[in-house]
Amino acid sequence: MSRTVSGPWLFFLFNLPGTRASERVKFWRRLKKFGAIQLKTSAYVLPDEPVHYGRFQWLGKEIVDVGGEATLARVAELEGMPYAALVLFNDARSKDYDEVSETLTLLIKDQKARKANPEAFANQLQKLKGRFQEIQAIDYFQCSRGEDVQRLIQKADALESPAKKLAAGKRLQSTDYLAKIWLTRTRPEIDRVGSAWLIRRFIIRKQNSFLGTRPPILRPSPTTCSMSSSVITATIARSRHWSSDSGFGTARYKGWPS
Repeated sequence: MSRTVSGPWLFFLFNLPGTRASERVKFWRRLKKFGAIQLKTSAYVLPDEPVHYGRFQWLGKEIVDVGGEATLARVAELEGMPYAALVLFNDARSKDYDEVSETLTLLIKDQKARKANPEAFANQLQKLKGRFQEIQAIDYFQCSRGEDVQRLIQKADALESPAKKLAAGKRLQSTDYLAKIWLTRTRPEIDRVGSAWLIRRFIIRKQNSFLGTRPPILRPSPTTCSMSSSVITATIARSRHWSSDSGFGTARYKGWPS
């Protein structure tokens, strides 16, 4: 989230009895999650936005309910506050981004662990992405460290891609599709004609399999030539080129099929 630094601002001040140490920690964590900056002891500031105003109001009620005191004030302008606030907010977010950056850097460098357990790498990367998004949500003045972390995430994504491709690239066995009934609609257009040629050329070959628009009687359930799940796909483009990667292997052919 990006905004100007000119204000207005919301100031939240609270006080709790000394016996409420656990509640004090709880409220401190909530304020940190909101992205609030601590100016003095129990004095916090956020940009004046409806969501922040509502959060401070609700938090103030909880503090009063446990025997504390809370004050919420809207301030239009304070001398020297805009630039000081920018520094304070960006310093806080920089520390948050640095924590993610350090973990990401170690994750990227540990090639041995990544290759041994790509699933653990993917899970850890997903958690770091989630934390990065949480920080972005409270990065009210677009700290430059966020861009550095974004580049690290892109680098980690590139390392994760081979594992994803390996999982997604599981080959189907053409032998499992022999002696099948292949069915397409009447008056097929060019894409379905191409699918029929692909099936005959690379899958059923010389097997005695039925290929037509109506299945014969008392035969097993037919397999369609054009599947929405893209198990088998073929494209014949106007450029007279076609290529197919149907899961059975990659075949490429230039010119019209014979």
